[in-house]
Amino acid sequence: ELNHKANQLAHYLQQLGVKPETIVGICLERSPEMIISLLGVLKAGGVYLPLDPTYPDERLRWILADAQVEVMLTQRRKDAKEEGRVVCWDADGEAIALQSIENPISDVTAASLAYVIYTSGSTGKPKGVMIEQRSLTNTITALQQQLGISCTDHWLAITTIAFDIAALELFLPLIVGARVILTPQTALVDPLQIAA
Repeated sequence: ELNHKANQLAHYLQQLGVKPETIVGICLERSPEMIISLLGVLKAGGVYLPLDPTYPDERLRWILADAQVEVMLTQRRKDAKEEGRVVCWDADGEAIALQSIENPISDVTAASLAYVIYTSGSTGKPKGVMIEQRSLTNTITALQQQLGISCTDHWLAITTIAFDIAALELFLPLIVGARVILTPQTALVDPLQIAA
């Protein structure tokens, strides 16, 4: 089901012109749509730019402009931090659901970018770091082998998608069919809720 939904989004994004090296901003709360968006962008062949919706608007706008984002994925139109091509789950969800569930075809190679992530920036300005497909794949595969993650595991995802460890928290369990548990935003500062 997750694969089908990611495929539908990928086809929708490809119709909007997303292809290798197209940067797609993802500014979503912690939700299934967040994971579908990450996978959908990758499946379309694009490059995802993870954005934390709790960041100040000024920082988000600066990152979007610096990265030259071509498409933005949000939950609601009012969440968009820029004009341009904005895909909103609330408004565009039905159109996305009409797309094919088949795996899309793209021209992605191992050297293609997978995502761009912005550091806090030692100079006071965030800096974009570009991660290739092969780097992401090699890291996740090596950790899976080293940690022995299997389909029977449950993996707690607590990190904001705007921090690079989130890619491991989300993709590592998925490559083996393990369960990803998205911690609600409200539970992140409460150890008792996290344990529950």
